[in-house]
Amino acid sequence: MNQSSPKISVIVPVYNTERYLRQCLDSIVNQTLHDLEIICINDGSSDKSAVILQEYASQDSRITIINQSNQGLSASRNNALDIAQGKYVVFVDSDDWLKLNAFECLWEQANADQVDMLMFQANLYFEETQDTQFYTYTDYSAIIPGHLNDKCFTYNDFSSDWNALWKLPVMACTTLWNREFIERCHLRFPIDLYFEDNLFFRKALFQAQRIGLRKESFYYYRQHKASITRARAMHFDSLCQIILLQAEFIFRTIQDESLKRSCLSHCLIEQLYWVFWDTPLENKKRSFTIVKKTFLELLSYCKDNDFFSALNPGIREFIDLMKCSDSAHELMQSYYRTASEITDLLAEWDSFYYKPNPGNVGDALIAVATQELFSRSGLSPKEYKSLDHGVTSYNMVYGGGGAFIPDWNCQPWFIEIFSDPRIKNCLVLPQSVHNCEQLLAVFDERFTVFCRDWTSFSYCKSRNYRARFLVSDDIALSMNAKEFLDKNPSDPTFEELCFRQRLEDSLITLPNGKKILLLLRSDREGTLGADKEIYKGFNTFDLSALHSDDCENPEINRKYVKLFLSLINQADIVLSDRLHGAIGSFLMNKEVYMLDNSYGKLSNTFELSFSKYPHVHFLKDPDDFPFWQDMNPTAFDYDRAIVPLKPLQTDSNHFMVGARFISPQGNFLVHAEISGVEHIDQIEPKSDPWIRMLVFHMMSYGGKFHIKGTVSKSLLKNIEKMVGFWCNTSPGICSPITIIPENIYNDDAVIQSSKKALVCFSGGLDACFSCYRHRKGMVGNNNLSIQAGLMIEGADIPLNKQDFLQESWQNSLMMLKDLGIDQLHSIKSNFRNFPIQHVVSGQEWGAFTHIACIAGLGSFLAPLYPNLLVGGSRNYIDSFVNIWGSNPITDPLFSSDTFNVHLDGLEYGRTEKAALVSKWELATHHLRVCWENVLSQESHIQRNCGKCEKCLRTNLNFLACGFTLPCMPALTPEMIDSVAGQIIKIKHHYKDIIDYAHAHGRGKLWWVSHLERLLEESVNREKDQICVEWLNEHQDIVLQIDQFQDILKKILDSNETLQQELVLRFLNHKKLSVNNPQEWTDYLQEFLEENELFLEWKNSKRVRKLNKIVRLLSKFIIFPKARRKFRNSYLFKF
Repeated sequence: MNQSSPKISVIVPVYNTERYLRQCLDSIVNQTLHDLEIICINDGSSDKSAVILQEYASQDSRITIINQSNQGLSASRNNALDIAQGKYVVFVDSDDWLKLNAFECLWEQANADQVDMLMFQANLYFEETQDTQFYTYTDYSAIIPGHLNDKCFTYNDFSSDWNALWKLPVMACTTLWNREFIERCHLRFPIDLYFEDNLFFRKALFQAQRIGLRKESFYYYRQHKASITRARAMHFDSLCQIILLQAEFIFRTIQDESLKRSCLSHCLIEQLYWVFWDTPLENKKRSFTIVKKTFLELLSYCKDNDFFSALNPGIREFIDLMKCSDSAHELMQSYYRTASEITDLLAEWDSFYYKPNPGNVGDALIAVATQELFSRSGLSPKEYKSLDHGVTSYNMVYGGGGAFIPDWNCQPWFIEIFSDPRIKNCLVLPQSVHNCEQLLAVFDERFTVFCRDWTSFSYCKSRNYRARFLVSDDIALSMNAKEFLDKNPSDPTFEELCFRQRLEDSLITLPNGKKILLLLRSDREGTLGADKEIYKGFNTFDLSALHSDDCENPEINRKYVKLFLSLINQADIVLSDRLHGAIGSFLMNKEVYMLDNSYGKLSNTFELSFSKYPHVHFLKDPDDFPFWQDMNPTAFDYDRAIVPLKPLQTDSNHFMVGARFISPQGNFLVHAEISGVEHIDQIEPKSDPWIRMLVFHMMSYGGKFHIKGTVSKSLLKNIEKMVGFWCNTSPGICSPITIIPENIYNDDAVIQSSKKALVCFSGGLDACFSCYRHRKGMVGNNNLSIQAGLMIEGADIPLNKQDFLQESWQNSLMMLKDLGIDQLHSIKSNFRNFPIQHVVSGQEWGAFTHIACIAGLGSFLAPLYPNLLVGGSRNYIDSFVNIWGSNPITDPLFSSDTFNVHLDGLEYGRTEKAALVSKWELATHHLRVCWENVLSQESHIQRNCGKCEKCLRTNLNFLACGFTLPCMPALTPEMIDSVAGQIIKIKHHYKDIIDYAHAHGRGKLWWVSHLERLLEESVNREKDQICVEWLNEHQDIVLQIDQFQDILKKILDSNETLQQELVLRFLNHKKLSVNNPQEWTDYLQEFLEENELFLEWKNSKRVRKLNKIVRLLSKFIIFPKARRKFRNSYLFKF
């Protein structure tokens, strides 16, 4: 080499990279190693790249520019190699860059070791996100055998594991090349071919005598859409030619048969296999013929059966299928299996466990279809949840779905399930699979995984060759939906009716009468932004979100699938970006329009399963939906609103009402099913009931709330007053609101004189008291004419306790009939499912919303009963001392001029109410106090538990009146003690009971004494607690007192009275230093002298000595009593 030759020649091919070229050139010209030759090849750029090159060349004499017509990357590099003069050569793509010390570090190592090749590492730079990360492809520590890490090596050093050789990164840009080595081996890049690095690198690898390694990242490899390398995956022709050229070179120059076979199988065949599967379907179709030809030519190098048999099973299957296929379509179809063919595979197993995929109603639909498929095929799987730890091996079927994606963070859970070493065989039913390499790595030869689209299938095949991957339609498509509905008839539950009403509200009717359902998602997989008109103008209903669980309970699955399909059946046309919304609609023979989700799940599934059906359409854009112009907007477009739903008649005398509550933090739907009404006219048509029910929810958000429909003017006035009260008393919970209705009904002129009333009646003490005295005419001018009762289901008794609710309703009706009231309306509501902001969930009912629920639901029956009677549970004193939701101030404000809410009985205590109710014999037998619903062992009927605090207190209320409740068990001391803590918390109630018992001559009963002792002990404990709290708060003073007392004991230990007096004086003495006990001693002596107690203080010293002698003598007395008597007799005291 000429003495003046540069150390390194830097070759930079440039083609239209003006945007990145300056960064690239700056990283080269500013290298810490200056002895460089920089050859830039302008490969016919049409942008300003040539200008930039000329600018840099004019400022740096090391830069040489070659201008040429566009010849491609390989020709550009080769042309530069022809004129390069450096000892070493490095290739840099014009959109990449290097660390500034890269060439200095590489030169020093290469020159010291005299290498032919020096490989180094790289970083990836993602232009879209501007993130940089280590390029794991260049992680040599995971490839190079440990004994070669710090040494120069050749390909022969991999003889113990040829497979590692094929993992070396074939990148020309991350290697420093010895130019003399390149010329000696006649190395050049193949012209007009992509994947040019592969051939160049492999030829060099097998001829190099010294290969070095630098485990440091010097190169920044830019990732962007215009990258040359990204485009290469589309050029199968080039890939196939490069692979064949490599095979020809290796089989011509390499003598080692094991190396040649390893290269053929683990390098060339596998590379072609991976790239084929990792390319879009359209590219597969175009390249199928050349790929097939290339595979056959590669196999011709090793024709013996042993070589083919040693190939991976997945690759062998692929080659066999390819040999029999004339097109990519035919090849792909070879991997397709029907649902019955899947069960044929399972029939070969002796037994298996089945685990459904957890999720929403779509997953439940898959689970139901799977169970029906098993049943039709005579398969009886075991439940996966019954799998015992003692089972040493088992076969498993995992349910289909769309969970093999990163979006829901489920991969760790799946990996744990599938990593169980006891799995003998596992079949995964059709799944969508996307971006889950860690999960795929778990699947080995034991696994057969079905994909439900070609994209998922290709993705799996390109990343795992150990497991067997096949394709089938989503298992839900094997279901006969109408037959399923016919086999599972049932009366609709309240929950189902709620959803049906929501659906009715969401359906959009076209001029031709057909109904459209917009079944659209709003979660992270959704692609329709909130700015789309589709969300502004129309109500959507995500039916797939009806339910979500582990899908392992077949009965629950069938319940929600039946609801899901029956709701879809109400529509004629469905637009959905939920896959199983579309599948369910297809099963119900609806006209289906599909929109894609965030990762192509619906478009991919459409391609496999729906493209052949004329009534199923895939839309690339929601604007392509052909019915928008014929659809009238249904949404109420405000961020804070209450939108009543259209009433739905569910039976001859049952109607469902509902409302959508809209807030910035989310929406919910409140429903109520009203019984005992024969016509819709008997239900309040205005929006007044919803204002009453949801006033606290509105106040929890504050601001302007728009109300769809009409609201009474008088109610608005009262609600304004109520809001003022609650904002003043509960400012951290309630905020001011402004209610803006669509229409206002002026009811100022309405005079409501009717006494017809509806009583809120569940069989409790307060309700019985109010109902009894009004029916008996005991309320004077305020007496109401009670026409019917109202029982709210879902208030105190949950809706899922239907047996209990039915029994309570029957008991309540029987009690009302005893008073001549024949009608008991029941209203079911899910109101309690929706807590309010800023209140601990569950506490809002008693603290705020229970009266809102009662007043709101009761007012739905205002056309029949203009008055609602509610028995107050507290008296006036309790109501004003501790304000809560129901109180005499705000309860009347739920009224309007056409509907009045009456809170009754607040002038009476609970024991006084018991005294009146004790005269109503039937009520005493059926009084409902608690909701435990305990079954009596004697009578075998439901009754109160008698043990809870509420039962105990009510029992005592009646006992204080001298009446024993037949519906309660006999009272025992243990019952009282078991709820002692609760009694103490509300002890004023029990003091009232005790006072009532004493006032009526029952103060000597055992339970009175027991309660008095319990309350007295609690008072003493409270005093002790006060002392402890005071000591904790005044620890400094306590410490001073202790220290002062220590001094007193030394001086006056025999005079406790004097000690206490001195402590009190000490506490009042302000001048004493906190930390100066000597000052305390001086103060004490001064105090004793002033009070002529100094002599006594002196004498106390003699007394202490005498007492010491007495205590010493007492130790010789054996018996304790005699010892204490001796001390008491002879110890001196002041």
